[in-house]
Amino acid sequence: MNTKDFLDENYSVKPLQVLEDEALIKLLDDSKYAPLMKILREKPFTIKEIRKRYNAGIKKPKEEVTIRQYVKILTDSGLIVKAGQSITEGKIAAEILYGRSARCYFPVVLSEDFWESGDNQFITEKVLQLLNFVDTKKKPTLESLRKLLHSIYSKTELEIARVFERFEKEISENLSSSPFNEIRYISNFMMLLVLLTNSSIYKKDLEDNFY
Repeated sequence: MNTKDFLDENYSVKPLQVLEDEALIKLLDDSKYAPLMKILREKPFTIKEIRKRYNAGIKKPKEEVTIRQYVKILTDSGLIVKAGQSITEGKIAAEILYGRSARCYFPVVLSEDFWESGDNQFITEKVLQLLNFVDTKKKPTLESLRKLLHSIYSKTELEIARVFERFEKEISENLSSSPFNEIRYISNFMMLLVLLTNSSIYKKDLEDNFY
C-alpha cells in the first residue's frame, strides 16, 4: 500500500537549540532516548517507523507501547514535536509524524540554580577548602565563591550567545551529525576557550572576591 507523508506548514527545524535546562540535557544523555533522537536526524517518522529503526540490531526489541512512552516524554520536553501526518492508502486514520525541534542541541548550564544543587554544592565546598591554600588577600567564603562562579559563568554565557548568534548555521552544520555526548565535551572546551580569550572581563570579579 502507498503511504504519503504530509508535513505541517508550521513545522520547521531550528538549526541550533541551546539547552540550559539540565533535565533536558539528561534526557539527551539517556541511553533510552539517544537512539530515538538519532533516528529523527534523517526526517520525521511515525511511531511504527521509529520502532522499526530503533529495534534494528538490538537483542531485546522494544514494544510499541515503550516507544510511544519515549516519544511522549521527548514531546512533552519539547525536544521533538508533532511534524505532520502519514496517510496510508485504504486506511481512514492517519498516523502522526514526529520530528526533532532542532538539528543540533548544545548544552550550556549556567543558571544560578546549578550551583545550588546538592552535587555542585558539595563540589563548591571542596573547591573552597582547596582555595585556602592559595595566596589571596581576602579569605574566600562559600558565598563569595558562588558569587564569583555565577558572575563568571553569566558572562561566559553572553559570550557564547554572541558566537551562536553569528555562526548558528555553521555550528549546526558542523555538529548536527555528532552524538550528544561528544557535543557535551565540545561545550566544555568552548566555555574554557571563552574564559581564556576573554580573561580581562573577569578581572574585577576576581578582585572583588579574592583580592
